Amino acid sequence: METFYLIDFENVHNNGIANIDNLSNEEHVHIFSTQNALNIRPVGFWLKSDINAHLVPVRNQSLDMHLVSYLGYIIGIYGKECKYVVVSKDKDYDNIIEFWKKEGYLSSTIEICSVSK
Repeated sequence: METFYLIDFENVHNNGIANIDNLSNEEHVHIFSTQNALNIRPVGFWLKSDINAHLVPVRNQSLDMHLVSYLGYIIGIYGKECKYVVVSKDKDYDNIIEFWKKEGYLSSTIEICSVSK
């Protein structure tokens, strides 16, 4: 099953990508970051062809809205056949997570500070 991790990097920093090297090619990582949190650890995972990692730069402190909008976009494309995980400590995501869970698209709660299997 394909899994999409949407990481609020400004909120969880490098802890949110701590286990990224262990992911498979069926797992997709989208790292949302503003200029306030561009301190992503030096990475070898960007070079590994079996990790689908993407940096999504966000301007003007609207990271939450970008992440939630992107979540809706990928749910619209991939539907219920995939797993979606928001990685953040921010409780502002709770309402949208609950909405998508009621719609049957999200089975887990927000995962905090770790991308792990």
